[in-house]
Amino acid sequence: MEQTERKLIVDTIKKTLAQRGINPSNILYIALNGSRAKGLGSRNSDYDTKVLCLSTKQNYMLQKIKPSFHFSTSVEREGINVELEGVAIDYLTMSKYILTQNMMAYDMFSALPLHTTPLAEDLHQIYLMTYVPAALWKSLKGMLSAFLRKQIG
Repeated sequence: MEQTERKLIVDTIKKTLAQRGINPSNILYIALNGSRAKGLGSRNSDYDTKVLCLSTKQNYMLQKIKPSFHFSTSVEREGINVELEGVAIDYLTMSKYILTQNMMAYDMFSALPLHTTPLAEDLHQIYLMTYVPAALWKSLKGMLSAFLRKQIG
């Protein structure tokens, strides 16, 4: 991925999340998932992202934290309007996900990083120290079993 494309995505996400009340300096980590991260995207493939962010001290004290939320916008790339969507996840929520081996932590830290900070790198190191592949397989097996029961049921 080119540096200009990376900057365009990061700047667009920061602007979009600022409109949702997230201070751009509180965006700790942005990762690209999906086909573009794997080098399989076409010119008009969408950008799938995961964003790690901090809330304000006041929100933490008043327990007004939204664990995560979806966002969607678009970027103009080579004359084409391409959808950019993602999930913004609170830092404390991601900390819990790491400790409980939630698949969202795997999705975040196994993706292509576009933007990072020292605090996000510290959390990534904790993820690497606590990562247990068997726990992820167990989680995936549970999700697949539930899906199949719903389909058959």
